[in-house]
Amino acid sequence: MRGLSFEIPNTYGKYLFEILEGTNIKGLTWKIGNGESYFIENNTLGSALFQTTCILDGEGLHKEFSKKDYYLIFVDLKGFPKESDVKEIATYQEFVESECQFVMHRK
Repeated sequence: MRGLSFEIPNTYGKYLFEILEGTNIKGLTWKIGNGESYFIENNTLGSALFQTTCILDGEGLHKEFSKKDYYLIFVDLKGFPKESDVKEIATYQEFVESECQFVMHRK
């Protein structure tokens, strides 16, 4: 494994927004993989942060991350340059061979 590690509290907040705030979130196209994260509604887990695996532009991802608190259980995000080939990446070799510029995976 190569990259940075983050330790976040086991509570709700806007941690993805805070971690990614200094990066070019809006300048990438994001592949949202299988994950489990929920918005906080009435001080409890509410609707899913992401309804299904999907592809979001950077504006859409920024909007989701910044609008209200959420609780992260599993996260799988991959950022690709706009207009590039967005595909699934499971290994480091696949990452190296792809145009992917950013991977965030929390288990």
